[in-house]
Amino acid sequence: MPIIYNTADAFLLTYMPTNFLRIGLPKKFIEYAAIGKPILCITLNCVASRLCNIWKAGYHVPPERLEDAAHIILELKSNKSLMKSLGDNSRKMAESLFSMEKAKEELQAILI
Repeated sequence: MPIIYNTADAFLLTYMPTNFLRIGLPKKFIEYAAIGKPILCITLNCVASRLCNIWKAGYHVPPERLEDAAHIILELKSNKSLMKSLGDNSRKMAESLFSMEKAKEELQAILI
């Protein structure tokens, strides 16, 4: 999948609007971030959408506001520097939060 993902300009993250998914972090979100492209979360407020906003790695749009998502996609399409900036932030987020080194640090802290 990373080869296919790499051909995208941006990623859409969607999933069912259930309360349980608000606390999880989908594997595809981590994969999207690692590719280093903007992420548009069309979800309820959740861990992934908060990370996107905190790291300025993309945008969050609630499912009931799809017209906002369309405007964001058009903005990204016309603004290559914005797309690059969000993508760079996405990659930095992945390196900082999801790298093997970060996982090792977290596991060491738990064991200690």
